[in-house]
Amino acid sequence: TAYSQERRLTRPGDTGWFKIWKAKVVTSDAVEREVVLKIFDLEQNSRNNSDTLSDIQKEISLMSCCKHRNIVRLHTSFASGHELWMILDYMDRGSCGDQLKFEEFKNGFPECIIAYVMSQTLKGISYLHQQSMIHRDIKADNILIDQKFRVKVTDFWKSSSLEHKGADSFRQKKVMTFVGTPCWMAPEVIEQEGGYDNKADIWSFGITLMELANGKTPYDKQKPLKVLKLIMCNDPPQLEGNFSSELKQIVKSCLIKEPPSERPSAEALLNHPYWK
Repeated sequence: TAYSQERRLTRPGDTGWFKIWKAKVVTSDAVEREVVLKIFDLEQNSRNNSDTLSDIQKEISLMSCCKHRNIVRLHTSFASGHELWMILDYMDRGSCGDQLKFEEFKNGFPECIIAYVMSQTLKGISYLHQQSMIHRDIKADNILIDQKFRVKVTDFWKSSSLEHKGADSFRQKKVMTFVGTPCWMAPEVIEQEGGYDNKADIWSFGITLMELANGKTPYDKQKPLKVLKLIMCNDPPQLEGNFSSELKQIVKSCLIKEPPSERPSAEALLNHPYWK
């Protein structure tokens, strides 16, 4: 679809290295659509951090390959002067992290909402894994919802491809980079011995289940370095409270510490009768 007009309407937020605007676009067939503009200042980013440009290129490359109803869609990207613009789906209810800030959800979501939101999230994660991708930052802030209760995974700048082209074929690889948000990071990501694969996303998925259930993550109030130490030294956290035994068991299976290969795949989790 061609975009014949862009109009900046409101400015919901900036980060350190890009700006986010809500906008309306008018397609070539005169249909208006609300979207998000993610705008990078290439000159400023190249001055501040030489790695940022490669991160932006990687995010665009990975998102361009994603076509799934539970993944935020990159409609197009283009350069405008010294800026790089990405046009993305607009999800008008914001993130699950935003919802947890409301008084009614400060102690977590009802289990029926958790089951729905995370089943949809899991479909997105399963798709990414089938594409040989690892998200590396699954958390409530990166799960978006709209007025029609569609659920989509977003924020791919920490993501990586697990596909490695060898001499005569593609094969799965492990990655070594220390990437993620501390409270959601898997032990093998922190440890950095032997690398890790998409089972790191499964750990983060389990922590996110606990986040939606309790309104916060384990070790929520601890400083980042303390969090990393606790993840490595403590037994995996468990979901407690008035939740079904099935949900508690799913969390437990996602948070198997050693070996990570014992955690279920996203596809196997999707086949669990709990989500039906």
